[in-house]
Formats: sequence, structure tokens, C-alpha cells
Amino acid sequence: MNFCNNKQIAIGLLALGVGVLVYLVDRPAQQVYFISNDISLFQSGWLMFGALGQSLPSFIHVFSFSILTAGIMNCQSSLCSLVICLAWAMTNATFEIGQHADMALMLVNAIPAWLDGLPVLEHSRSFFVYGTFDVFDLLLGVAGASIAYGLITKTMRRVYE
Repeated sequence: MNFCNNKQIAIGLLALGVGVLVYLVDRPAQQVYFISNDISLFQSGWLMFGALGQSLPSFIHVFSFSILTAGIMNCQSSLCSLVICLAWAMTNATFEIGQHADMALMLVNAIPAWLDGLPVLEHSRSFFVYGTFDVFDLLLGVAGASIAYGLITKTMRRVYE
């Protein structure tokens, strides 16, 4: 008995690979937490994904994490798929809205100081302070959730299979 949906996991990992490529090629290493100068392929003046590369991660994060979550959970119902996709879309929207100038300062002041010493979370403040709110990022997050939902429901294993 297989407890995961390998097809969904493969699709989600492939999408994450495209997201990593965006960060490797279209973003300076100083702007990406997990990319060092040694592995960055960024060249000033050339963007592989063009203007879309600025917002593409919002789509990819929601799309790939929705599909990966459904695949790992072996989600077998439309409701399960919908809840997963909505949860990732809301997570994306929360982080995007948190970058809005009206929200960022309030959030930065609410982040506890003890997070500063934890890996990955030590950059929480700078994410909100230096991040840029973009309505297009919100729209692409919703698009990622919508497309993921359709793909999850098409690739889920039915009980009778």
C-alpha cells in the first residue's frame, strides 16, 4: 500500500525546481537566504524569466507546496484538496500583505526578539521591512492555488483504483 501520491510529489518537486532556478538566475545572492555567491548564476542586466520572475515565486510557492502537501497526505477528496490549496493561498497572502508599508512596521514590532537567534527565522524582520507588497503577487498566489487544486483533483487516487 502506497501512503503518498508519488505523481503529485514529483510534480511539486519539479515546480520547486523551477522556483529554485528563478532564485539562482534572476536574483542576486544577497537577496536570497539559501543562495550563496558560489552557486548564484545571477548576471546583472539579464533575467531568464524577465519581469515575470519578480512574481513567479508567489505562484510557484503556492502551487508546489499545495501539490506536495496533498501528495504527502495522499489526499483523496475534493474537500481535502480545497482546504490545502486555500491554506497555502492564505499563507502567501498573509506574507504578501505583511510587506505592505502599513503593515510591515506593526509586524516587525510584534516579532519576538528570540526569533533573531533561530536559523531561517532570524530574517523575519528584514523580510517585512525590505519586502515589497505587490497585488500581482497576490493574484499569482491565487492562480497557483487554483491550478494546483485542478491538478490535485485530476491526479488523486480514487478509492476504487
